[in-house]
Amino acid sequence: MTRIADCTRRTAAMRCAALTAATLAATLLAPPVTAQQGDALRGRLLYENHCQECHSSRAHVRAARKAGSAASVRGQVSRWQDVQGLRWSQDDIEDVTTWLYLRFYDPARPQAAPDNGGGRSG
Repeated sequence: MTRIADCTRRTAAMRCAALTAATLAATLLAPPVTAQQGDALRGRLLYENHCQECHSSRAHVRAARKAGSAASVRGQVSRWQDVQGLRWSQDDIEDVTTWLYLRFYDPARPQAAPDNGGGRSG
């Protein structure tokens, strides 16, 4: 009976070690975090209340747009909220970045057609 108990313990230990190794590998090999950390709905509301007055979505789908990656979108959001004196928190910046990235910049989504709403294109 001792041999069976030893075998069971070794098998359980090997399974535990394999599960731990698989979890660690999945964590280390996970894709980098993009702009999907913020609250996109809240970001949309912030954008519509503070940004859309000066430019519509055409700024995000034009050929000469300034941002492309999540990091560059975040940089533009941070820059322009500072220029406008909005004093947004990091969470506010991340929320707007998330909404803009998911709506206009995520390569996994088809590009949205520009709206015909008011505001400049830049």
